[in-house]
Amino acid sequence: MTQSYRIRFRPMELQSEPSRPIVWHSFLLRVYLAGGAFQFAFRVLHAEVPTGLKIEELTRRYGQAEVQPAIIGWAIGKVEQRLYNGPLPPEGTSKFEELELREAAVPEVEQLLLQKTCAYQVSRGRELFCSVPASTDETADPSSGLAPTSRPMCKVCDLPDDRYRCSQLTHPRVMGIRAMTPTGRRLTGAYCEINSPNIQAPSRCHAGRHDCWEYIVEPPAEPKKIGFVR
Repeated sequence: MTQSYRIRFRPMELQSEPSRPIVWHSFLLRVYLAGGAFQFAFRVLHAEVPTGLKIEELTRRYGQAEVQPAIIGWAIGKVEQRLYNGPLPPEGTSKFEELELREAAVPEVEQLLLQKTCAYQVSRGRELFCSVPASTDETADPSSGLAPTSRPMCKVCDLPDDRYRCSQLTHPRVMGIRAMTPTGRRLTGAYCEINSPNIQAPSRCHAGRHDCWEYIVEPPAEPKKIGFVR
């Protein structure tokens, strides 16, 4: 892979889907070159039985609001792997390739449900910190600029997961919320690299919410060459 790609999300019309158990909403992931030229699309299909039954079980356990983003994150990861490793569909084709969630992939989806990936986490020994506290966050340490957090607190924080957060969202600001219960964390603002008005609701800056969402896949960094002095 030598160029950047942009992945964009589009929901599928229900009447255009195959007759399968509706345990989550199928969708398209459309892939464009960095300059905007359309390349190809992947259609992520409804799961078939017995996969559908297992996804239905996850939905009962975690709720559809949690399962749907996890499936989208799984699909984005699969498309990203294809962009890096191939093979790729023919360029510019109006058709799409089917990407089906099979039973063997259900544990991957559940892992996405259980564990949040966030680039703004900082680990120091056994302790976990948030590196983007808001300026008025009373829970932050002024000397380090970090705020204490935990994995369960990060999981319920409404800053979207790295695996499906819009690549145009930058500089998030997260506030520690003190209450009678242990402190939680909440996204209070962020910047947008394309200046979309949707940034006023940054917690929705993920696939399936704001229609300006996109996920940028950059080419791998070139390995550094090591020189030797004679």
